[in-house]
Parts: sequence; structure tokens; C-alpha cells
Amino acid sequence: MNKKPGLTMDEHRALGAKLHAMYQELNRTLIQLSHAYPLGAPVLRDADRAIDAVSTLRSHLEDVMFHEGHTEATTRVYYPGSKQ
Repeated sequence: MNKKPGLTMDEHRALGAKLHAMYQELNRTLIQLSHAYPLGAPVLRDADRAIDAVSTLRSHLEDVMFHEGHTEATTRVYYPGSKQ
């Protein structure tokens, strides 16, 4: 049985950037929706679930990246923080 190779560090970096952007956009969307709909509205729950799903995916991919033993692995790949 062949083992799949996993992602390269370049692929982890690209995916990390995409997921970070998604996370930020979903948070902006949640804020917009929270100004338009009451607390507990289904759309707010859905947006919150989407944010949780992206957060979970980022966390799991970060774990995989470190488990794969990439020497360039750092927490900033999936959680780049603020740009200064």
C-alpha cells in the first residue's frame, strides 16, 4: 500500500495563508450579520460554525505539518498574526 506524501512546506504556507484569509473574512461576515440579525438567528449560528470549522482545520493542519517533521515548520504558517 502506497503512503501519500503529504503537503510540502510551500503547500502548507499557501494553504495557511488561504485559511487565514478565510478566517478573517468569516469573522467580518459574522460582525456584519450580527448588526443585521438578532442574537441566536440561524445565520449567526451558521457563520459561527463556519468560523469554528476553519479554526479546527487550521489546528489539525498545523499538527500534521509538525508531525510530518518539516524543519521549517512554525506556528506562524497557519497563525501568521498581525502584520506590523
